Amino acid sequence: MSYTDGKLPIDQILCGDNLELIQHLPDSSIQLIITSPPYFQQRDYGDGMGNETNVNGYIDKLICLFRECVRVVNNDGNIVFNIGDKYQDRSLLLVPYRFALAATETGLVRLVNEITWVKKNPTPRQFSRRLVSSTEPFFHFAKSENYFYNPKAFLAETHVSQPSKKKSNTNIGQRYFQLIDESDLSESI
Repeated sequence: MSYTDGKLPIDQILCGDNLELIQHLPDSSIQLIITSPPYFQQRDYGDGMGNETNVNGYIDKLICLFRECVRVVNNDGNIVFNIGDKYQDRSLLLVPYRFALAATETGLVRLVNEITWVKKNPTPRQFSRRLVSSTEPFFHFAKSENYFYNPKAFLAETHVSQPSKKKSNTNIGQRYFQLIDESDLSESI
């Protein structure tokens, strides 16, 4: 879909270059952004993001996209980035964490969470000198202290979507939540 009429599409998927498309979106018009930009040197993306010659150039390009995400997200909105890592000269580059640090150093956001996606069925590979990577980080950023967050809805969804299995430790974490509920802690940070 091309974006030319200047109106913000509702419930539509926009396809194209992420940096070009996001520049057409109005300021503070999005509540939640979840994105997984092209990973550094993982595929041939032509002239697009991910084919930079060095990791610093890639991080710079990600930060350009990130600044646009911050621009279009509401003040109470959230931004979630999923970024994979890369080995170069047999050394892990820590690309996701370099990005997260650079994003927080812009001063535009706060890093709320680093969520680990555990791949239950990672791509099988044979490495004689290292294990197969089976996780990726998701970074949750907020533009302001007043970001929207509803942990009760998340926990309710989590419990509903889990298949019921017989487990010997079905009360794991319940005491923790009980202690929090009984404490004098406020709900604000």
